[in-house]
Amino acid sequence: MRSIVCMLLLGIISGCQSSHRWQQTCVPLAATANYCLAPLPWQQHVTPLPADIAQQVRFEHNGKAQELLLQLQFAPENEIMVGLAPLGQSLFTLSFDGNTLNSEHSVLLASNFRGDYLMAVQQLVYWPAAMVQQAIPEANIRDFRCQQGYCRELTLNGKMLASIHYEQTPGWQSPVAVELPDANLRLTIKPM
Repeated sequence: MRSIVCMLLLGIISGCQSSHRWQQTCVPLAATANYCLAPLPWQQHVTPLPADIAQQVRFEHNGKAQELLLQLQFAPENEIMVGLAPLGQSLFTLSFDGNTLNSEHSVLLASNFRGDYLMAVQQLVYWPAAMVQQAIPEANIRDFRCQQGYCRELTLNGKMLASIHYEQTPGWQSPVAVELPDANLRLTIKPM
């Protein structure tokens, strides 16, 4: 009975939302480098429209780990990213049309929740290298074959900004490990 009451309270609380809207947003990857969200590649006719997908994401930061589920929905006019807690509670919804990012998130998340940062990390992983390069022109991006399968590195003046390891050919269906050294953050992304 106690667990049912807790679940109901959690459901009521998670219904409270906070909203943000960003246009042409940029997020820091390091003290000297910002990544500005790139347009949707299918709108630029660079890639085909991806199929909707669900992913399991594990965040590791300062020795602590958290997991969430992502539902990604793609349409010609936008991408929608829905973040769910492991038990299915909605944590956030991001909608990006290639220029404007709308973010709604549960008050259960910290007040400094940055939906634009999540979208930027996704673009670092999945957007074509040329589009990532345009979004952070001062950095060098390199895609190459490595021991783990395929890799992508983003560096600035010899300093690693992001290291991405794909278990298979890069794409939405490949398990991925992402390291952002300046943020002391590691993500593992597994398609479901």
